[in-house]
Amino acid sequence: MAPITVQLRGAVVATLMRCKSIKTTAHIHNVSETTVRRWVQRFKATGSVLSRPKGGSQPSMSTHASSVAMELLLSPDFGDASSVAKELHARGLTRTTLHRTTVARHAKMFAKSQGTPIKVFTGRPQQMLSKSTKSKRVHFCRINKTRNWDNVMFSDRKRYYWKHPGVKVRAMQWVKAGTKPIATFVSNPQCVNVYAGITKHGVTSCHVVAGTSKHKSMYMNKKGQPSRNITALEYKDVLEKTLLPCGDKMFAAQGVSHWVVQQDNDPSHKQGSQLVANWAASHTSSPTLLSQWPPHSPDLNLIENCWSHVQRRVNAQGHDTFDNFMAAVKYEVEHIPQSMLRRLYKSMPKRLARVIELEGDRLKC
Repeated sequence: MAPITVQLRGAVVATLMRCKSIKTTAHIHNVSETTVRRWVQRFKATGSVLSRPKGGSQPSMSTHASSVAMELLLSPDFGDASSVAKELHARGLTRTTLHRTTVARHAKMFAKSQGTPIKVFTGRPQQMLSKSTKSKRVHFCRINKTRNWDNVMFSDRKRYYWKHPGVKVRAMQWVKAGTKPIATFVSNPQCVNVYAGITKHGVTSCHVVAGTSKHKSMYMNKKGQPSRNITALEYKDVLEKTLLPCGDKMFAAQGVSHWVVQQDNDPSHKQGSQLVANWAASHTSSPTLLSQWPPHSPDLNLIENCWSHVQRRVNAQGHDTFDNFMAAVKYEVEHIPQSMLRRLYKSMPKRLARVIELEGDRLKC
């Protein structure tokens, strides 16, 4: 027999109250006499014909509480599941202060059911992009949508730290259950500070600059002391001794004389445009500087992907001495795979289009 509905239960009770006959009531509603007795007794005992609550544990958080938990976790004022658990209890949305994992689980389940999954993020948050910066990024992408990026050299500076002397450190490593990978870690590691440029056709030489350990700079800071970081005068040498001559050689091999140099907005780069123009005036090639490079835009600089590639390669080698570490950095920079360069240059139009679509916000590269 099919389950009796709440509406039919009410009708059975009403009929019995009117005609006073269990047999007649059962006949009218086509149910058994036992059913009539059960629901009449339930009505007399509880004043209701609703089913009794089923056994088993009840959900520790309601749908509403899960929704609020998700909102609080995403709020900059909370973010910690333990503090959200206390807030839910303070608002009367939970019977007790639940464990943080329970709160996080329910919030994640609710978010997933709404089609907007959430996840926990650890580490330093990204710098927020201002409205002005986003506008500059969009403008740059729009005016360069049709540019031939095959004739552009991307350049940048990168510090590589010798944090794990003699130990191979990989991004992924399998270990036995209950154990963790262990590596030495230097508190104040030595580093290699290098400039380089990439093109679709190859990579420039690696130019070691001030800020590198064991490297005494011949360039002075404003106090007349050897500089510990790149200066405008040293950047002039980077351009004239490495980036521009290497660029000329690579592009000339492709039959290209008119090419473009990209640089970011580091203070030491202010004379870059004039330096490139001076080079073009005294050489047969005609390089120019890529104009209006937007601030805070490493996601548009293809060489950033190469820096990460080099870091992974060097970390996985495990060098015992700093000199070996520095030699490995220079080698890996200068031997970035050609297939990787082609793939990166192919991605540039999509990056520009995506920045425009995101109204200037950052990409995930």
